Amino acid sequence: MQYTTAVKLLAMRKLTELGLGYIYKVASMIKCSERTLWRWRALYDGTVESLQAKPSVPLTSPRKHTAVEHAAIVELLTKCPTIGHAQLLGKLRRHIGYTRHYGTLWNYIKRNNLRAQKPKKYYKPKPYHTPLMIGQKWQIDVKEVPRVCAKGVAKNNKHYQYSIIDEASRQSFIYNYIEHSGYSTTDFIEKAIKFFGYKPILIQSDNGREFVNDKYGKNKTEKLHRVELLLNSLNIGFKQIRAYTPRHNGKIESLHRRNQMWLYDNFEFSTQEQLTAALRQHNAECNDTPSSAIWNKDRTKNWLTPNDKRKELVLQLKQKMHELGYSHIDPQHAIYLYAQWQEQERLKAEQEGLSA
Repeated sequence: MQYTTAVKLLAMRKLTELGLGYIYKVASMIKCSERTLWRWRALYDGTVESLQAKPSVPLTSPRKHTAVEHAAIVELLTKCPTIGHAQLLGKLRRHIGYTRHYGTLWNYIKRNNLRAQKPKKYYKPKPYHTPLMIGQKWQIDVKEVPRVCAKGVAKNNKHYQYSIIDEASRQSFIYNYIEHSGYSTTDFIEKAIKFFGYKPILIQSDNGREFVNDKYGKNKTEKLHRVELLLNSLNIGFKQIRAYTPRHNGKIESLHRRNQMWLYDNFEFSTQEQLTAALRQHNAECNDTPSSAIWNKDRTKNWLTPNDKRKELVLQLKQKMHELGYSHIDPQHAIYLYAQWQEQERLKAEQEGLSA
């Protein structure tokens, strides 16, 4: 066990105060052996420096690299900067009878900076475009309900929480099923459309088999999935994120983390009806909980709730439709018109940029 200088100094002061007859008591207080105290006492001369830990690395080593070996390594690395360590080891063995291990050579080169290290390539995520209006894009995902929450007869089945979130307002909808399949997904999407009151332009998901068929693995097929057939019939776009990149569905993953902390960490259920009721109440609380990521239109105030953000966006949508000459229009049609207006504005800005 390593003891700090402060602990050693405290032990010496206690020993001086109580006397050598209480060395066992001091050892019990410091949680060390009596022999350790005698060793510290022999080193202690009244100064803190005498109790500081001495370096354990020897100043000299009989097996350290010699000047000849060092010069040979530097010469070979200078002549051929791209030489591999294994090739370097082989040439050193042939030319100067180098007998050291490969790992020793590698550590010596790295420790003495004899070869320039390649700069590390850090991942720089591309900026993610978050829609500015409701109905532009939804994110959908599935979370398995922790088995420890299930009690009684509920243990006989696995339970899955389907989640969907509107990217612009962060308003969410969750529902539970006892299987994650295409049938559950299609039923959940229909329930989500009724909950939100409108259809989205695009739904984004991962590459799970409950969303799409296998197109690259052993069981690949070109047949459309039930979810794709449903979305095609509803005129809703469908996008899958890159495989093994859940951060691209970051908003729904963040929702799942909140579900785990706020609900499942302190929740038990014995029937599916109890889980359904709990998820309904929890979803209402999530939509009424302020978030630092939700700002108002002018970005002068955050910590809005998803419901407040939706009200603001609905009002903004009505104002834009009034500017475009639509006084009375269906909300679903307004969402499509707003998307078309955004696309026209984007193309117009691109043309102005090219002309400039």
